[in-house]
Amino acid sequence: MVISRVHIIKYGLICLYILGVGISMLIGDEIWSISRLVGVFFSTESEVGVHKSILFDVRLPRIIMAILIGMLLASCGCVTQSIFANPIADPYIIGIASAATFGAVVAYAIGLADFYFGILGFVFCAAFSLLIFKLHKYANITTLLIIGIAISSFLGALTSLFIYYIGESSFKIVAWLMGYLGLSSWDKVGILCIPLILCMLYFYMYRYEMNIILSGDEEARNLGVDATRLKRNLLIVS
Repeated sequence: MVISRVHIIKYGLICLYILGVGISMLIGDEIWSISRLVGVFFSTESEVGVHKSILFDVRLPRIIMAILIGMLLASCGCVTQSIFANPIADPYIIGIASAATFGAVVAYAIGLADFYFGILGFVFCAAFSLLIFKLHKYANITTLLIIGIAISSFLGALTSLFIYYIGESSFKIVAWLMGYLGLSSWDKVGILCIPLILCMLYFYMYRYEMNIILSGDEEARNLGVDATRLKRNLLIVS
């Protein structure tokens, strides 16, 4: 049996993935040995209760949260590439992520509760996505990417201005922008699973249509796919 290069890369990445998860469970304020990790997993003795709490209430929620966020970013990037038929188009390149960040920072700056960070982030993100989608009709993909990068830089500058305006209390935003997962919990993991499952199901339902729109809007129309409506919906969901 001959194993192709693709399979070698795939299985190699899976092994590295599992290795990374294992190392993440060992590393923290206190670095554990493999024997201690195994002991904490399988021991029922009371003296390892603190270690069990560290593992199951601190380290594992952070690891699972990072995995789920990675799944969301990867799926949205794949969908964005299909919509714009370009391998370098992703939420960061075309400015969608910057719009979401700016919306969340605005919510923080005007004193809204943490719950509104995601809401305002989604509103700004959806509005910017629709703007990019409208421009997509009048500009080629290269021009669109340049526009996205320019607007992303502009929104990034506005975000920095708001952080400066907020002052010393902006540390929370800076940590959040750097991908801080220190406040992860099983409750937040459960909340994040809801959009993950719904988005994945939506993307899976339209997986064949996404392949069709890669051939162009006219070809998609000939095959009975409303490319404009599908792209708009996929962009908002992503």
